[in-house]
Amino acid sequence: MDQLKVKDRILENISLSVKKLQSYFAACEDETPAIRNHDRVLQRLCEHIDHALLYGLQDISSGYWVLVLHFTRREAVRQMDELQHIATNLGRSRAWLYLALNESSLESYLRLFQENQALLHKYYFKNALVCSHDHLALFLTLVSGLEFISFDLEMDVPYLDVAPYMPEYYKPHNLLDFEERLHSSDSLSLHSFTSLTSTNLEWDDSAIAPSSEDYDFGDIFPVLQSLPSADWEGRTSVNPSPSSYLLIYHGHYTVYGYAYCMLGPSVCY
Repeated sequence: MDQLKVKDRILENISLSVKKLQSYFAACEDETPAIRNHDRVLQRLCEHIDHALLYGLQDISSGYWVLVLHFTRREAVRQMDELQHIATNLGRSRAWLYLALNESSLESYLRLFQENQALLHKYYFKNALVCSHDHLALFLTLVSGLEFISFDLEMDVPYLDVAPYMPEYYKPHNLLDFEERLHSSDSLSLHSFTSLTSTNLEWDDSAIAPSSEDYDFGDIFPVLQSLPSADWEGRTSVNPSPSSYLLIYHGHYTVYGYAYCMLGPSVCY
């Protein structure tokens, strides 16, 4: 599949992710629970936004943090640099994405991308999604649909060095998923929810990456299984050793890096 179709597919998947989130919120008459780290609805959204921002980067191992820190307020940059459980710039990139979702500021950041194309070309190849005027404009329009979605995301979590969402074995068993929290409230009309979510919202990742649903990260990254878990909700933190982080990161870059195969030299460069 050529580069144009790949970029189109990435944006199509973002669109479907946003629509699914909007369908949950539209089905609620009262206040809707905020999206949290362990919620399944967050996984697809962050997976595809992360793809869009990584596509065409000159140095994927540094992520998009090297770019967005130019647009990010000083105190937020300091906050990212002081995260205790993030070891890489790729992880800081995703922590920044979580921050932007929490603050409903992702649309504003993408507008700064539009206004600073010269800076973008310093970090991206010319065929990058964000360097395409039309694709970036559509990307901006899609994320504007998140304006009224509430996020409450913890940023200082080590798995962001590995993936843009919480792996299954990190998920707390005692916490309700977003869908379960919705169904447990009286605010959701089951009929309206069914009608809204029964539309043709199907993702096609075949041209971009293996979906997170296709893999057991415990098989791909066995080193992660050996790390102590953390009670994120209780903010009881752990600090894996730097050597563990190194294994996680290179495992990700070698194996899970296939998820960004379309970013490789054979296609993008």
